[in-house]
Amino acid sequence: GQLYVHAAATNAITPDYGVLVTVAGDGVVSNADSWIYSISQPINGGSPLYRMRNLTLASAGAGFNASARGFVGGVNASTNGNGPGASPYGGSGGSSGGAGYGGVGGNGQTGIGGTNYGSALTPLFPGSGAGWFNWGPLTTRGGDGGGLLRIQVSRNLALNGTLRADGGQGSGLLGGEDTQRLGGGSGGGIHVTCKTLSGTNATLSAIGANGRVGGFTGGGGGGGRIAIWSQYDLSLTNTWTFSLAGGTGQQAGQPGTLYWGQMQAPGTIVLIR
Repeated sequence: GQLYVHAAATNAITPDYGVLVTVAGDGVVSNADSWIYSISQPINGGSPLYRMRNLTLASAGAGFNASARGFVGGVNASTNGNGPGASPYGGSGGSSGGAGYGGVGGNGQTGIGGTNYGSALTPLFPGSGAGWFNWGPLTTRGGDGGGLLRIQVSRNLALNGTLRADGGQGSGLLGGEDTQRLGGGSGGGIHVTCKTLSGTNATLSAIGANGRVGGFTGGGGGGGRIAIWSQYDLSLTNTWTFSLAGGTGQQAGQPGTLYWGQMQAPGTIVLIR
């Protein structure tokens, strides 16, 4: 099955998320090809926040997917991408750079790549979009950033499935060289907290998208950010797959960041002398 979760823009009432999804009991995604698609607000970046008691992702072909569902790329009329790491408009007759997040985006033929931003320990932003360029038809746009997967599990997380927030390539309705000058979107964010973490066969991915290849190739998107926090780690991460590479292009995007943190148990006393 498939479930699509669309976030609204953040505001003064809910500055922390675009939509809150609370599961009173346990969340289970067990069947192959079963996905929860998490979609950020494309301009503001407000994103879903998921809260539940226990969560089990039981199949490698199922899980949460926020690929190309973050800040959008620049669309038409010499526009920059969106987001803190967006790459700017690529200029006339060249190609746009890739967007950044955990890693800096690669430069295009004429446009520069976007900067990195956010925190490696607590990634709370989606990935950014790449800029447009002044050459192709007004139906093309720079690559969209990956979205944000933000999951809070109060007890046990059994992760044998997939968490994916990859950046998207530039796109267009007309083919040929017109879509070959666009930078890639940056990888998105994955931020997970839980009490007990287990799993032997997980896939976590927040790669930057490749720049579109042609006579003037776009820059590659930077990799995103992944941070996993738990009190008790029972997982076998040597069998897990982590992907945070930057995309290829006129210049490749830089890789993103991975952080593995341990939270203190409630009631812990820390003495500082």
